[in-house]
Amino acid sequence: WDSYMFRVTFKNACLKVEVQEKTVTYTLVEGPSLRFIHSETTRVSLKAHKAVTLQLKDKFTDIATLEFDGIIFDMDLLMPNVDAYHMAAWVATLNEFLLLRGTQDNTTYAPVTEEEYLPLKHTWVYGADRHAGLRAFLARRGLDLPCGVSTDPPTEQTLAGLGSAKRAKFREIVSSAAVAPCNDTVNLLKDLAEEGIQVGCVSFSKNCLWLLEKVGLAHLFRSIVDGQKFAALGLRGKPDADLFYRCAEEMGTQPRRCVAWVSDLTGYGADA
Repeated sequence: WDSYMFRVTFKNACLKVEVQEKTVTYTLVEGPSLRFIHSETTRVSLKAHKAVTLQLKDKFTDIATLEFDGIIFDMDLLMPNVDAYHMAAWVATLNEFLLLRGTQDNTTYAPVTEEEYLPLKHTWVYGADRHAGLRAFLARRGLDLPCGVSTDPPTEQTLAGLGSAKRAKFREIVSSAAVAPCNDTVNLLKDLAEEGIQVGCVSFSKNCLWLLEKVGLAHLFRSIVDGQKFAALGLRGKPDADLFYRCAEEMGTQPRRCVAWVSDLTGYGADA
């Protein structure tokens, strides 16, 4: 034979492959972009209607190679001041509850301090008991609420009900603040998509998907693993990195083939 040609449909793209005696030419016929592995050490990245020709017996040093398949972002890095909005939502929610409960109990409970927010936040994302910090906060004021269930409304005086109230307050604060991602973030995500590099997003917040949809970023992610999935799938929090492992799985790759883009490694174990 002198040559042969075939087409492959993969990830909503059509790739034409033309094989000669010593070369192979890849052409992206359909689809905006595509990345694939040509050999153990060679990754090919093509944009629409572009082609690359490789020498079959060369070391393929004429094209760029990448040692990862995807990037997983911590949502806090994508949205400026998001932690400040979480804190404001918790402070407002708990102060409103303490005022109401004080009226019911005919007493006055001390309002939330900023110093109390940090342990509250940390226990919300560490381990399986996400209510530990909230339970400890209430105990310091002589209050004890039942755990409740995840479907409890914001008016229910349970730990889960307070969580629902906080999520509602967070959305109220964010909506009034007109939150938007910076242009550099949007450009980076678009550039990665054009290069065919998968991107995912993780967050312990149950507002993650809502927030990404609100600012117009959700469609740029192959996978979004948020607090809703964290609870529904029974994933482990810190020191384990289950959020990232799940995100890599949903992107169809392995954790060791992904770059994790996080603001702080504190709390993660050595095996994460």
